[in-house]
Amino acid sequence: MASRTTTSSSKVGSRRESRLGPGQAPPVGLENARQARENIEIKIHLLDACITAFNEGDAAEHNEWDIGLGALPRSQRAFNSWQSSELSDVVQQKGRSFTKNGNATLLKNKDLFDRLREYLDILKKLDEAKPSKKTQSLISLQRRLSIEKNLRHIAEVELARSRSQLWLGHKEIERLRAALNSAVAKAKEEIGELNIQLQQLVAERAELAGALKKVTGIRRVQR
Repeated sequence: MASRTTTSSSKVGSRRESRLGPGQAPPVGLENARQARENIEIKIHLLDACITAFNEGDAAEHNEWDIGLGALPRSQRAFNSWQSSELSDVVQQKGRSFTKNGNATLLKNKDLFDRLREYLDILKKLDEAKPSKKTQSLISLQRRLSIEKNLRHIAEVELARSRSQLWLGHKEIERLRAALNSAVAKAKEEIGELNIQLQQLVAERAELAGALKKVTGIRRVQR
């Protein structure tokens, strides 16, 4: 019977330890999620660098990472499978290596997913643009203006997201500050009540000591 009781209590203890609050995840899970997001952010950054460099007139269609437009993914599936081992050694040397990511992970990070769709749309427009020699200058200018507009939109969305996170951060700080002030005020109130109770106990003890002394004196007189 004792062994069964011990086993049962250990199971209950393990269940209690495994319970987490709403929206919480184990520390290992949080770290894995952070690394997965950072992996996707590196890919998004490289897309932005390649497209921006090309739009600014890089004839070689290469940026500082030595990645040509032809090496960029053209679909969501290709982006998920994209990894730095397929590219030049420059990426590895600069410490910006990245690996494949799951599609579910990409969808969980909606802000990154939305940016990816914008970049894929830009790459599609670049692939479809095949100007003749007579209209090359005009179409090239129109293409660059269109890309700049899309890049500006992406930057504005990212700026708005950052401002929103900053605002939420300020609100959270205000909430925590209010909770701290409330806790301090409550603690002061409880300390005040404890001091009053302590004074009452001291007074009662003195009163009891006086009464005991009187009783002891009466007994001595009677003897």
